Amino acid sequence: MKTDRISINILFFTYAFFCFTVSLPQSSANCLDWIRYIVLNGALYLIYTALLADNKNFKPLADFILLLYIIFLISAQAVKIWRYIKIYHGQTSAFSAVIITIFTLIILSVIEKEHIIQLSIPLFSAVIILLITVMLLNIDKFNGLNLYANKSVNPFLENITLFDCAVPYIITVKNIGKNTKKTAIFTIICTTTAIILITIFCFMSVRGNLLYSLSPLQMVFQISSTTLIRNFDALYNLYVFFSYFRSLALLLVSYKIIKARFIYFNKTDLLLTAPFFVLLTSMDIPLGVIEFIVVIIMFFGRERKVYYEKTAG
Repeated sequence: MKTDRISINILFFTYAFFCFTVSLPQSSANCLDWIRYIVLNGALYLIYTALLADNKNFKPLADFILLLYIIFLISAQAVKIWRYIKIYHGQTSAFSAVIITIFTLIILSVIEKEHIIQLSIPLFSAVIILLITVMLLNIDKFNGLNLYANKSVNPFLENITLFDCAVPYIITVKNIGKNTKKTAIFTIICTTTAIILITIFCFMSVRGNLLYSLSPLQMVFQISSTTLIRNFDALYNLYVFFSYFRSLALLLVSYKIIKARFIYFNKTDLLLTAPFFVLLTSMDIPLGVIEFIVVIIMFFGRERKVYYEKTAG
């Protein structure tokens, strides 16, 4: 249905923003560094979508690998929020983020995927309101000269994986009818453009090099202040968690789509998030490389027949 298509694309948009929000480059990076990396990721996702956003189902072995990968991504998102909270709010708060994740997964696992998709609009609204708020509060700091006031120390392409939402998005968008490829490509272009524009705004609002090892959004939240509110950490945490919940929502929708075809065991497979979480916290795993391998598996693991014959809605 059209409403499902819009909601799923909104879920992707917020998932991408969550990845962007909690990205923590290990070295300083200026606006141009970020834009190059965002464009690179966006172009890669356009290629993935052009190759895979068709109406073909996957073979059982490919479904099994995709199922494991989605569970792996759930753990990866949990690690991102855990690391962010641990760095800026301490170990105790990071443990609370894990507890919140567990309860969120339990709730989303028992809700029908159609109802999960319906959650996209209210959560998206909360994210947009927070973004508009911080931009309005910093409009007086907006200065194009700030873009030229710094130079990057080292390229940071090897330090972060900006997006990791291609696979769950393609799995989900393939399930909503014909002409999904055109809509998906348009969504990726719009999402990439929006992130670039917000990055430019953030760097035009910040002077100096002190904060450039943070994500652009975190920089602009940290310099925000009014006569009534001096500390914007709480608002930023709200923004981060609303985006986080929506990333989990997209992952659980794609999980349920695969489970509808791959029914060899029940939802106890979600318990694999625990060992994956431990693995990801103990070693650096190149998510972009793993995503590329899974995309190759998806390409060669498709069935020949088109499984969707009528336009939904």
